[in-house]
Amino acid sequence: MKQTSIIKKEESLNDIKVKQAYESYEKLIVAIEEKNIPENIKTIIDKEIIELNEFVGTNNELFIKIKKSQITILSILHSELKIVAKNHHRNYWLVMGFTILGIPLGTAISLLLDNYGYIGVGLAGGIPIGILLGKALDKKAAMEGRQLNFDR
Repeated sequence: MKQTSIIKKEESLNDIKVKQAYESYEKLIVAIEEKNIPENIKTIIDKEIIELNEFVGTNNELFIKIKKSQITILSILHSELKIVAKNHHRNYWLVMGFTILGIPLGTAISLLLDNYGYIGVGLAGGIPIGILLGKALDKKAAMEGRQLNFDR
């Protein structure tokens, strides 16, 4: 089944944010077409594209609609097929390293040394650990063919 094509609203292409959002959306659709996606997921993606094509609103509302549609499609691919965009895991685990490792580690060091100036030491340790873990998961996803040729 051929994917529904995106119909760009000509009057909105003068806005650089909307133009870039459309280009990013098109790259996502092209990356999805390169993968072997089941028909039921393609149907859901088609509905998202049709909804975007039928959208009427200001340039700012259109920009928000494009981004929300893109996030919806990526979420469906991730939850249903475990397919992710490039650097998805790196970006996710950067935040998790910061919150799960960095803040508690920094707090522990600060309490141990009785100086809250050392709380940043934990953050400096948690972020790189999260990035390394995320990169390893991204590499694994790429090797298993579960990574789109698309970077948000």
